[in-house]
Amino acid sequence: MRQVWHKSRAFLGAAIIATSLATSFVGCQLYQEALRNDERTELYMSATRKAEILNQLRTEAVILATNLNIVSPERFPPNDGAVFLIDIFIAQDSNDPDKRGLFNPVYALWLDGAPPQKITRLSRDELIAQNVPYVSPWGEYFLVSFERPYMSTMQLEVERKGLERATLRFAPSKTEESLKKL
Repeated sequence: MRQVWHKSRAFLGAAIIATSLATSFVGCQLYQEALRNDERTELYMSATRKAEILNQLRTEAVILATNLNIVSPERFPPNDGAVFLIDIFIAQDSNDPDKRGLFNPVYALWLDGAPPQKITRLSRDELIAQNVPYVSPWGEYFLVSFERPYMSTMQLEVERKGLERATLRFAPSKTEESLKKL
């Protein structure tokens, strides 16, 4: 009986060690997979620029703009015009929901000096359904299109009347160029 107990105990110990090793290898692989960015997220992030509008040392607005002609050229063909996804947070925004974000009359937007052709408010649910990699809980989202065709170098400017202009410069990055080759 004692021999059986020692054999089963040795088998149980070996099984526990084997299971632990297998679990750690699988766990490490899953962890590495979770940390690895997919190509779409990398492209999205490389096509995004951020700027702030300051009033002395206080942040008035934070603007994130993503060039959708780069992220999704099949949906937003570059020759049809430049298209951006704008995420804007304004600290002292209007209480009127129809005058928030880019519809706030104190703010203006230009692409290389030209006003937008169309501004469409988007909901967070729409963005999540479209698999946008990052959707903040505090910003207002807009799809902004310009008549001007997409060019590899552009300047998007956001102005708060009475304060400075925030400039977001779009130029091809190394990441965009390498992802286009894939």
